[in-house]
Amino acid sequence: WGITLITAVSMALINFCTIYIIGFAVEWKFQTLQSMLDSRGIAMGILGFTGICSFLALCCTLLIHGLAPGAGGSGAPENKGYLNGNHIEGLFTVQNLIGRACATMLANVAGYPVGREGPTVTMGSNLAYLITHVMAMPFVRQWVDVNTPGSNCSAAIMIDEERFEHAKRIMCTVGGACGMAMLFDSPIGGIVYMFEEITSTSWPVEVTFRAFAGTSVCALLSRALLNMCGTSTK
Repeated sequence: WGITLITAVSMALINFCTIYIIGFAVEWKFQTLQSMLDSRGIAMGILGFTGICSFLALCCTLLIHGLAPGAGGSGAPENKGYLNGNHIEGLFTVQNLIGRACATMLANVAGYPVGREGPTVTMGSNLAYLITHVMAMPFVRQWVDVNTPGSNCSAAIMIDEERFEHAKRIMCTVGGACGMAMLFDSPIGGIVYMFEEITSTSWPVEVTFRAFAGTSVCALLSRALLNMCGTSTK
């Protein structure tokens, strides 16, 4: 439950920061356009506006190719494959999380006709995966004594991989549901969306209430933070 709450709160904070940065950057972009239109005319205004958008698009492209090639798309197909039991190496990393978050902001500010839904769901699963990896590790590993012929007894760590992966997939489902729930202020909607992505055999019974608790906390906290700033943006 600690992982569930930390994931929900973290996603609400990430959403708040993302919206604040996008709103600030978009306002600056159009203020710059208006200033150039007033001072230098329509032609220079259009040229400057095009230059700003092109620069932001270039930064987004360089970020993906240079830092996080695995974050080039929304990540939704890969996330769906992982949640349904497939192992995908290097899918949920810190690099991909940061790269996808920054690229999403740059693409939106640049004016691309892209939404935040797909990347945000994947970011939720990515964040939940990383948190679970850190917090659940002490509960799935144990020290054992290994005796080999002709040598002294030595200690080794054994990890319950099946239990560990089960916990990660449950929390990735919760994280993805939190991402969708906070975008639409709909805890139930987040759960239904993730249920559509996962086959019934890959949806454990215990994940339903856990996801409902996480999405409720995430959606309410996200809306409270945005209301404090006086914005209705989602």
